[in-house]
Amino acid sequence: MRLMNEAYKVQELYAQLQDVIGNRLCELHLDINPDERFGSSCVVTQAIGYIIGTCNIEPKVKPYAFAASIAADRYKGMVAA
Repeated sequence: MRLMNEAYKVQELYAQLQDVIGNRLCELHLDINPDERFGSSCVVTQAIGYIIGTCNIEPKVKPYAFAASIAADRYKGMVAA
């Protein structure tokens, strides 16, 4: 559920910014890894499908989701400090 919450929050933020974004190129990044060695792989299909269905954008996931990865690593560092 925690991993899907990320997809829900991304969709909510996108919906709030959609009018401002307009026709500009927009990428949505999820900090989810499709590699089965990682726990997040269990929701990758559902999270991608949710974002495509609600935002009409195919989201980037690891290793291509650089924005989500950087933000997650930075947040993790702040929590650990």
